[in-house]
Amino acid sequence: MSTAFGFGWVVTHPRYRDFALRSLASVREHMPTAGTFCISDCGEWAGVEGFDTVNVWPNPQQTFADRVSAVQSFPFEKTVWLDADCTLVEPVPELFEVLDKWPLAAGQAQWRWSRGLPSLWRAVFEWNCGVIPIRDTRETREFAACWAFYHYRRERREGRKVGDQLAFREAVLDREFRIHTLGREYCVWAKSIGFLGGHARAKIVHGRKLDCAGVACVLNRRKGPRLFRRGGLL
Repeated sequence: MSTAFGFGWVVTHPRYRDFALRSLASVREHMPTAGTFCISDCGEWAGVEGFDTVNVWPNPQQTFADRVSAVQSFPFEKTVWLDADCTLVEPVPELFEVLDKWPLAAGQAQWRWSRGLPSLWRAVFEWNCGVIPIRDTRETREFAACWAFYHYRRERREGRKVGDQLAFREAVLDREFRIHTLGREYCVWAKSIGFLGGHARAKIVHGRKLDCAGVACVLNRRKGPRLFRRGGLL
């Protein structure tokens, strides 16, 4: 396995396994030289053809907390973490090139949560954690630890399991980490209304139970501003 660059997944719930295998197949098709690393609760996956390495967690929480913990593992010098329901529809070598300039990157979320948060947060968008390129540095190891700290603190405060994007934003803002915001084409959130502009081509489609290649075909058929919902142009 190449230690230089690769893709990582966290699949600690049975309902995400089929999505992850689809995501893996898309990486093998479009980025065949990239390494592949998976954290899973399923011991049988250690022999799944396609993943270079499977790290089996016997007692995962099966929540967003698993991803927050997994990002601290840094399986490659440059890792692009993908949600299980993210599908590559074109090669994306530039996601690794981005990490030559910035140690961390993520896409912009379709929405943001601001109720009850400091006023500064209203002027800053939320990042979508479905696609996270990250380089192994002292700075990013500190970031990963901070993300975990803020996430678990939020869970304790609210007394329930919570999403991880608020803690991600909190770690970036409070610790002033350097981050690059990816173009929307690198995390096309096809399950709701979205927008692509200019000459942008959908490269990674994020969504379950969708024909991701079909969604990309529709979006990439034309240039200029494109408003879409569940893969169909509006």
